[in-house]
Amino acid sequence: MASYNLTGIGTQGLTAGTTRLFVSVTSFPGREKFGRANPTNYYDLGLLRAGVQGSFGATRDIDAALMFWDLPANTDTLGYSLFPGTNVTVSEGAPIGGTHQFGTTTIGGTGNDNVFTTFAFVKATSLPASNGTLSAIVGYLYAQGAAGLEVALYADSSNHPAGLISSTTTPVTPGATQSWFSVPLSASIVSGTQYWFGLRCTNAGVSVDIWVAYTSTTSGTELYTMPGSGSWPSSAAGATAAPGFRYSIYGTYS
Repeated sequence: MASYNLTGIGTQGLTAGTTRLFVSVTSFPGREKFGRANPTNYYDLGLLRAGVQGSFGATRDIDAALMFWDLPANTDTLGYSLFPGTNVTVSEGAPIGGTHQFGTTTIGGTGNDNVFTTFAFVKATSLPASNGTLSAIVGYLYAQGAAGLEVALYADSSNHPAGLISSTTTPVTPGATQSWFSVPLSASIVSGTQYWFGLRCTNAGVSVDIWVAYTSTTSGTELYTMPGSGSWPSSAAGATAAPGFRYSIYGTYS
């Protein structure tokens, strides 16, 4: 989870899976007002707004020198308007005992890559920190046309996708606006184990596809592909390397 130093007016993208913010006022404007609460409550410091896919909720006053804010589900952006002279540090967090992530939780800055008529196998770039149960696979992506998306979880064998662990069987259609999109999937997760995420577009064609954000990488092959359609293969041993891509894909578990 990340921290941000904010001043003025603007928006700040948040790490996927952020469910709580810790706000610390590091500089006061000198003309703020305060009330009778203990610890002291303040006025005229600034306002925050939680954003989900470009839409924003009600404002939240910055009314304490140290405060926390439990965010609405799927919040991906923080809007802020701070009075001149107010500086704050905002730190991301999640409730203790809540949902955890493994994989790439940052938005790729290189561009978007299309899945098209292949099975795509994406290496989880971080490992589960504890045993648990997978609840979803999440990607920063969008659908071109009425594209259907299915996901899967595969095991690893010597840094290559291997056997199928779990998969969806009914396609879902993401929105046309790129955002973090979650597809429910259940599987047992073992701490410290390497996994691969599977993606496929079930009806790819002209102007129908799934596009995923990625970052170029030279740290080993993190994407393998296999031509085909129909059900998920029981083994990805025949997939071929597509080096240079780090997809914005992660798993959530608890």
